Amino acid sequence: MRRRRGGVYAGGAMKRVFLGLIVMGLAGPAAAKPIEWAILPARGDRPPPRDPTLMRLTDAIAAALEVTLDARVRVVAKDLADQACPGDECPRDLAILVSAERAVTIAVKDDQSGVDLRVYGKKTGLEKTIALPCKWSEGLLACAMEGLSAMKAPAPSVAAAPVASPKPVAKPAVPPKQDVDALERALAPIDRSAARCKAKGWGELPVGERPAAMAVRFRVDADGTIKDVRLEPSGFSDVPAFACMARAVESTRLTAGVVDDSPRQRPLPLP
Repeated sequence: MRRRRGGVYAGGAMKRVFLGLIVMGLAGPAAAKPIEWAILPARGDRPPPRDPTLMRLTDAIAAALEVTLDARVRVVAKDLADQACPGDECPRDLAILVSAERAVTIAVKDDQSGVDLRVYGKKTGLEKTIALPCKWSEGLLACAMEGLSAMKAPAPSVAAAPVASPKPVAKPAVPPKQDVDALERALAPIDRSAARCKAKGWGELPVGERPAAMAVRFRVDADGTIKDVRLEPSGFSDVPAFACMARAVESTRLTAGVVDDSPRQRPLPLP
């Protein structure tokens, strides 16, 4: 009986020890810091000779970030990182793809003068970009980790971000009346010259081939010289009246600065 009681006692003690180990095992992960941050391996076209894979730099930044943020930080495996972000621009849901609350990418500048860290939130996408200056040190990159403290600042809420007021659409400027009048005064010599040329007539052009309307197109240099004179419709430059009008337009000198260089068109009077 005593052995039986002893056996019962020993069995109860073993059960309590076993249960205690289970409780400790459950309490351990609960008390540990949650894995909130995931760092993708650093990328750069010109890695330092003593760190060709840039994993030394990646591990150094991960360790500094863990101390700065007081959070568990893990480095994402390269194959998973390449699948989640195959190019220079990572997708908005990068943190979800690597199973973290926030994901960090590291881009090394071509001249090794620093690195750019991009932080992606699980719900917010790209939150911020932080630049760390770096120096070349015995074939490695040594970066100033003080800038990692900027990651402590909370990212602005997407919902709370102020909505920028739409910029008013600029209405095309309407030239004042005096400018319009000045333009008409500048072009008046063309109309007077064309009216004088009417007397030259149609020449031998049959009545049935005469156009119902004629116009002249031209441009004006900044000094007031008229250029690129064309009759519309074309094919009537040999008609005496219109040939005279074209020469008169080309010889007209307008006031400098009144007319811009945009194409102009004026109707011509028919003979």
